[in-house]
Amino acid sequence: DNEYIMGKLEKASELTTAKLTYKGFSEFKDTGIVIINRSDFLMVYTATARAGIDMKDVKVSSNKFSKTVSITIPKAKILEVKVDPNNIKYYDEGFALFNLNSKEDANKAQALAEENAKEELAKMGILKMADNQAESLIKGIIQDSIPNDYKIEVKIK
Repeated sequence: DNEYIMGKLEKASELTTAKLTYKGFSEFKDTGIVIINRSDFLMVYTATARAGIDMKDVKVSSNKFSKTVSITIPKAKILEVKVDPNNIKYYDEGFALFNLNSKEDANKAQALAEENAKEELAKMGILKMADNQAESLIKGIIQDSIPNDYKIEVKIK
């Protein structure tokens, strides 16, 4: 029954299929006037990323004649990137006499690092790895819910 299988899959809500720790490097350039109120710096950071799929976008259909259950899953996306602020190392910090926003600069830099990590992780192939793992996990989740003589087909769209 398609509804039973969908109910079982939807309980998972969001399925993380790949997790990766990434060390990155980023340059922060503030707005303002150099030496007066502009702080520029380089930073090295560690980010943790999760990639996976949203289970509400999974579609299930079955065919009694061919004895197949077809599952269409969305392509994986990066669900979350977190930079640990305690592990950020700052280098080549530009001196600013009146930089009153150093905490704000640090927050902007962390957001920049998270965006940078997201782009780099996508280039590294985490999404392909997450797609492959999603297929295996989905099959594993529903394997016990279908008759033994049925086969499972998974399509990634």
